[in-house]
Amino acid sequence: MVVNSELAVPLAEIELRTSRSSGPGGQHANVTASRVEAVFDLAGSATLSEAQRERLRARYGDRVTAVAQDARGQARNRELALGRLREKVAAARVEAAGLGAQTVAQTACNRRIREYANRVAEQGRSDNVRLTEQLFERWNSGRHEIDPELIDPEMELHSSISSSHLAPYRGYKGVRERVADVEDRFEAWRIELRESKELDDGRVLASGVIRARGRGSDIELEQPVEWLLTFRDGRLLRYEAFVDEEADPAGIAPSGH
Repeated sequence: MVVNSELAVPLAEIELRTSRSSGPGGQHANVTASRVEAVFDLAGSATLSEAQRERLRARYGDRVTAVAQDARGQARNRELALGRLREKVAAARVEAAGLGAQTVAQTACNRRIREYANRVAEQGRSDNVRLTEQLFERWNSGRHEIDPELIDPEMELHSSISSSHLAPYRGYKGVRERVADVEDRFEAWRIELRESKELDDGRVLASGVIRARGRGSDIELEQPVEWLLTFRDGRLLRYEAFVDEEADPAGIAPSGH
């Protein structure tokens, strides 16, 4: 689990516990062990330095935990739980780096307030926004294979970015074609997501930058992009990428502008 440029936690140090879900997965979730809890035991970690261990312990105690029961399937909840655990570890390290003269004891005094603030922030992020962030994070980490728990079999992918494919890519076959197209042309292709928000109809409008390097040419690409993502039953159904700054992908611009 890559946290940042300074810390990567081996999955062997993270305990994954499963149980029956009481979340929105419905009957399927209640009869299968789809709920996943990721537990990072700080004392048992051979990866952390003592300074890192103390920073995390001051905020979370002896263990850092994250739970996911959003999806019907265990595989997807596993990824959600690991993603949330990564965010918690990263947040504690960033916060600690900016403390200056504050002591670990002072940090511990504020831990409950921070935990409450984190819960409020987490509740404010919709499931579809979290799915968007998870999908982009999967791509950036090199996991380009199709996960049926995340991708709808009737998926449509619309993108003119570095593509000669005029029609949309459709289904799992089309998604694989798009992935192969990108991997054939580029040595590196990374998505920098800067903002994402859920619209009234449940779609997610996101903006950011694609940073890529051509295969064999070393030509660098830096392209501002807007994405419009449509979900169905917790899986990505339609992916649209827009590069025209004048475009209004969500169709929500005021008339007359």
